Amino acid sequence: MNKDRESSVRLDCTADYEKLIPLFIRAGLEIDERKPEGLLVCTEITEPDQGQLIGGAFLVYKNGAYLIKALAVEDGWRGRGFGTRLVEDMLDRAAGLGAREVYLNAKVPEFYRKLGFSAVRDGREKDLSDCVSCSRYGRDCHPQVMKKESARTG
Repeated sequence: MNKDRESSVRLDCTADYEKLIPLFIRAGLEIDERKPEGLLVCTEITEPDQGQLIGGAFLVYKNGAYLIKALAVEDGWRGRGFGTRLVEDMLDRAAGLGAREVYLNAKVPEFYRKLGFSAVRDGREKDLSDCVSCSRYGRDCHPQVMKKESARTG
């Protein structure tokens, strides 16, 4: 894809959580097919010519915290900045709702570290992540709860 087409992808706020489920599953995320409790907003990125969904994320409010609960970009579209755009959108939306910090459960912590997130080691991890109850946790899956100060704190 050329740069002009990449820059013309659409990033839209949506309430259509169900539309994003297949994307998250293809990306290897363990997603509940029921609408998550505390769902605030979903964002999707679509390719302009054919309307193909190429990325998505959603934000929830859980246990007193704003969480980017899932974020995925289709394989053929990774490495082009779309994941970063989704993270920035989620951070902006959370800040607009009054969030002072935003959390997430990172399967790829290095990606999020580059965006300013840091590991959470204050005991809240169990409140912010469902992973600790998964049979894969610590064996073949090593996610990390991370946080970042909101863009509009102050």
